[in-house]
Amino acid sequence: MQSAVVTAVNDAWYCRDKILPKLKENLRSVIENDIEASLREIDVAARKKQSELLEAGNDQKKIELIGEEIVALRDKRQAILTEAAKQKNVDERIEDLANFFKEQTEMITEYSDRLVRRLIEKVTIYDEMIVVEFKSGLKMEVEA
Repeated sequence: MQSAVVTAVNDAWYCRDKILPKLKENLRSVIENDIEASLREIDVAARKKQSELLEAGNDQKKIELIGEEIVALRDKRQAILTEAAKQKNVDERIEDLANFFKEQTEMITEYSDRLVRRLIEKVTIYDEMIVVEFKSGLKMEVEA
């Protein structure tokens, strides 16, 4: 397993010029486009519900129903913001991987617990291969 981790790190290091820009681009695309659009949709829906609330007059059942819908929209908005914060954490992990690759002048030759704790999220062992998943989300497959 240690050999597979070394191989995966070296494979990622060797392909770093292709891998890192694509990871960054994908992450930023997802974060910026999806989150902004989703928040706009929720804000529009919430304003509409607030207008409906004003128009409901004294109809208590309608007021309660609209109030529940507004609370659900606020919860959904908060969930999106929480997910955005998680994505930001992934962006920081990608930067950590990029910094590691910048500092590394050559391929690594031996296993390091410190390196694994810094870069690797998990290792999954299958019959024919080992999948090394970096904290940045990058997955490298190594023959077993």
